[in-house]
Amino acid sequence: MALTDITDIFTGADITDFELTIASGDLVSCPNPVSSDPNEIVFGLLETMYQGISNAAEPPTYLKVGATSNLIGGDIYRRTYTFTVDLDFDGDNIIEGLDVKDEPVE
Repeated sequence: MALTDITDIFTGADITDFELTIASGDLVSCPNPVSSDPNEIVFGLLETMYQGISNAAEPPTYLKVGATSNLIGGDIYRRTYTFTVDLDFDGDNIIEGLDVKDEPVE
């Protein structure tokens, strides 16, 4: 199934009045964001988004993700992410008119 809702990426998430709420404990490797280091929260957000998108039963057409991992110096694990989003836009208002492309309807 294609990604159709934010809950396809963040289980239990909700958007109300342009405010995204992600349930505590729903971020990968970051079970308690309130007491976590900001780096842990960023990693949790990125890894959760990466896994949600890359594990979709039907991969999105206009949203691609990638990740690589490396050991640095034997004691640092580095994870690098790429997120590629195709956007529709009106040439007159490039920035203001950007809009994520809708998935094709079958």
